[in-house]
Amino acid sequence: MATGADAAVLRAGALAADRDFPAGPLTVADMMELVDPVARETVCVVEVTGDKLLLALESCLSNAPEPDPSFPLLSNLSLAFDPARPALRRVDAAATLVAGGPLDRARTYAVAVSGLGPGAENYAGSRVAPGAASAWAGCPLRRQAKDLPPLGALLRRRLEALAREGGGQGLVLAPEGRILDRSGV
Repeated sequence: MATGADAAVLRAGALAADRDFPAGPLTVADMMELVDPVARETVCVVEVTGDKLLLALESCLSNAPEPDPSFPLLSNLSLAFDPARPALRRVDAAATLVAGGPLDRARTYAVAVSGLGPGAENYAGSRVAPGAASAWAGCPLRRQAKDLPPLGALLRRRLEALAREGGGQGLVLAPEGRILDRSGV
């Protein structure tokens, strides 16, 4: 990862999701239209135990299946959850993978999050289910926002790399199954 983190959690509300695209290949320019509103949003890397990471993921999913800006967009992280279960008991910890390995609740992970810098707005997982403390509260910073490019620059680099990998045919992205909805299973 460009941030040096084990994984990243971005709040879905950081992207301008009210845009419809016509059928066909997506371009980097198309995707950057979604990113423009947050191009300058800060990114930092926090140190978080597996237990606190699980709480953060639970809180990000606390309003699912309803549309929610805190719904997580994940990188190098995958999970299974059941939105029919009570809030803060939805994520299957045994099915959660971080950096390709099972979540270790005692281990400390480096997680990139957006919007956590001084004066920043809401960030991934900060809005939690009733009765829960902020999942990221008290997590030490491994890399401060001033030491990392803004979110828009990081996303642009990744999108451009994906476009190159696609041989100039636009962004051809297959679903990766990072978030598996197990409702009704």
